[in-house]
Amino acid sequence: DVEPCRSDLAELLAGYQAALPSSPGEADLRGRGIPLDLAQRYDLGYAGVATWPARPAPRRLVVPHTRPDGLVVNLLRPRCRSRAGAPAP
Repeated sequence: DVEPCRSDLAELLAGYQAALPSSPGEADLRGRGIPLDLAQRYDLGYAGVATWPARPAPRRLVVPHTRPDGLVVNLLRPRCRSRAGAPAP
């Protein structure tokens, strides 16, 4: 089995999930035709500028990488898109 890359992933993810509504991440999802309730059903979150624990990073959607039993083993950060469709800084 794959083990979590750090022990506090569930707590980090909960904070990112709480930040998603009304964030630039929600706007990015809406622009892609993905409603907020669907994103929340799949546990997506949003990391604002400098909220990533390892080092300051630009704003990003947060996608949990889970094992089949539901344990979060990593958090992925695909880039949000700007209104013009280019990756955001």
